[in-house]
Amino acid sequence: MAGIGIVSYGAYIPINRIKIEDIASTWGKNAEDIKRGLNVFE
Repeated sequence: MAGIGIVSYGAYIPINRIKIEDIASTWGKNAEDIKRGLNVFE
């Protein structure tokens, strides 16, 4: 069976994504602590 394999790949970066501050406020957490823990810089 020739021709089996990955023929392409792609990536998607959402424009309207949820900010960490919104998630943190929903859970009652500090956004800066979450950013520091995940090593995320927005």
